[in-house]
Amino acid sequence: MESENIYTSVNIEDKEDSNYEIEHKIVEETPFTMVKNKGQWFGVIGQHRITEGYLNPDKLEIDLKKITWDRLIQVIWAVTEKLTKNNN
Repeated sequence: MESENIYTSVNIEDKEDSNYEIEHKIVEETPFTMVKNKGQWFGVIGQHRITEGYLNPDKLEIDLKKITWDRLIQVIWAVTEKLTKNNN
């Protein structure tokens, strides 16, 4: 996974094509949510997409539950950004 995903906002509303369904699934015991958009599942924390698209939500859930250095940095980044926005 590339670090630029940390900075990617989740856009769950496509103004040109609103004829698709958005699905959400909370990943138990994690700060993550899985969002299905146009047939692909993405891992998100807050308003940040942290994974590439997955076709298999079970695989995504397994990957989101792995505690890696990349995942740790993503969580720290999201929390820091949230605190910064709240303080401004």
